[in-house]
Amino acid sequence: MNESFAIQGFSASNQMLCMIEGSDIYQTDYMGNKRLLGKTSAAYAELEQTTAEYYDKLVELGVIVPPVEPEQMMAQMQQSMLQMSQIIKGLSDELKELKENGSEHHCKCSEQDVSKRKPTGSSGKSTAGAERDAELSGGSGSGGEKAGT
Repeated sequence: MNESFAIQGFSASNQMLCMIEGSDIYQTDYMGNKRLLGKTSAAYAELEQTTAEYYDKLVELGVIVPPVEPEQMMAQMQQSMLQMSQIIKGLSDELKELKENGSEHHCKCSEQDVSKRKPTGSSGKSTAGAERDAELSGGSGSGGEKAGT
């Protein structure tokens, strides 16, 4: 079955009638019916310009972050590498200074600064501590006896 039709010797098998109204493109038939097919190139250009304006405004407001260009990415990577190399150089210098001067140069604390505190309590020792001390010294705390009983 052939899907083409003929009117007074005109075959429309691969053709259609279209018309433009403003920025719209319509398909029409011989009865005057219209079906919207699309928009004109001018309408698309106007839409593209409006879209670009809105995009630029959203980028300006910080809503959209534009993709980073390869050149910008390379510059950021070089900057990061420069910062890292400066940090490594500083740490290497500190390490060299520590090796040359010893650790006393930077650490000014000693054992004398640390207070010798005893645990707080009635006798200064806990019950478990008394048992442990008695076991270590071989004294009276062994055999399951509790200190202070």
